[in-house]
Amino acid sequence: MPPPLAIQEHLPAGETLAERLAAARAAGFDGLELLDADRSRAPELEPLRRDGARFPTACPALGGWLGDFDSARRQRAVDGLRRQLDGVAALGGHGVVSPAAWGMFTRRLPPFDEPPRTPEDREVLLEGLAEVGAHAAAAGVVLLFEPLNRYEDHMVNTLAQGAELTAAAGSPGVRLLADTYHMNIEEDELCGLCARPPACSAPST
Repeated sequence: MPPPLAIQEHLPAGETLAERLAAARAAGFDGLELLDADRSRAPELEPLRRDGARFPTACPALGGWLGDFDSARRQRAVDGLRRQLDGVAALGGHGVVSPAAWGMFTRRLPPFDEPPRTPEDREVLLEGLAEVGAHAAAAGVVLLFEPLNRYEDHMVNTLAQGAELTAAAGSPGVRLLADTYHMNIEEDELCGLCARPPACSAPST
């Protein structure tokens, strides 16, 4: 059975989530990718799920990233991803999407003022991936680790980088997500990579 085809919940037309879900289905999608899968949304989501709605993934904004420069924001990301994973699991979904970082800094665009960084950036990111991955595995879902293009993420831009970090995290709860938009910017051979994904000891999605 092929995986469900989902569109982010804010994109289809409609005033309510039920209306947007109906519009998505009419356009050929199987379900919605949630921007927030927290269990506080259960009164809104559960009736739709019982009626056959599918919410396979979530792609939340959490006020921090696993690769954040600030330790408090990193912890906010870890805590938020744990909650999101629990929410997706309760909805019978597959996982939660997260990059290492988004929109924090890029050397490719002005003002080119790099925030303070430490040599431990990689280790901190791996710690977060391992912790969140363990939580995901226990919940029966996965963290979908997504490389972004160089203009959006200062840390992880290619599938090879993502595969190496996913393997180093050492958790079956962390999978690599290949986004063709970002791949089209960063990868030399898009079709070849799709046919022969980077080697990774953890399963890839």
